[in-house]
Amino acid sequence: MIAAITLGLAGLLGLIVVWIVEGMFKRQAPFGEALDYLIGLISAVGIAAIDYYLAIPAFFPNTRWMWVVGAISEGAIGAWLVLWVIRLAVRPPFRGEENT
Repeated sequence: MIAAITLGLAGLLGLIVVWIVEGMFKRQAPFGEALDYLIGLISAVGIAAIDYYLAIPAFFPNTRWMWVVGAISEGAIGAWLVLWVIRLAVRPPFRGEENT
């Protein structure tokens, strides 16, 4: 039950992070804005699950509250990082530039 709530909160925070940083990126969304939200959601939940089940318990085995806090926060940071890497890899033109 705690794991499901943690992953749900990580997904929600990932969507909020995508909403906030969408306007901060200088490059346009390469696959569209809706797919950016989906990528942010999936990456936030995926990174949070890896942290909750594998990474954080390896270092802090008896502190469940640290698993929850770490998974939620690193899921949101991971969503931002994945979107940033996708924009760097695909390299669409900058906003305001014309494709000539």
